[in-house]
Amino acid sequence: MPAKSEAQRRLFGIALGMKRGTTPKTPGTAAAKIAEGLSESKIREYAKKSLSERIDDFIKSKEISNVHWDYIPVSVLK
Repeated sequence: MPAKSEAQRRLFGIALGMKRGTTPKTPGTAAAKIAEGLSESKIREYAKKSLSERIDDFIKSKEISNVHWDYIPVSVLK
């Protein structure tokens, strides 16, 4: 179940870094408690974006701004 907001995503991203050892652990913080209490796979699950959010981000990005929408099959967009 992905996080519901960008702030939650950031929190779980920090917790994931702490779990992996790339971010220093700060005792007493919410991220440190999450890193200690959940497995890496669960933290990763919460930190990821949903598919619809990733598609929206991709469409808004510069890479797709010059695409001719007439040439993209409808099945790809669904």
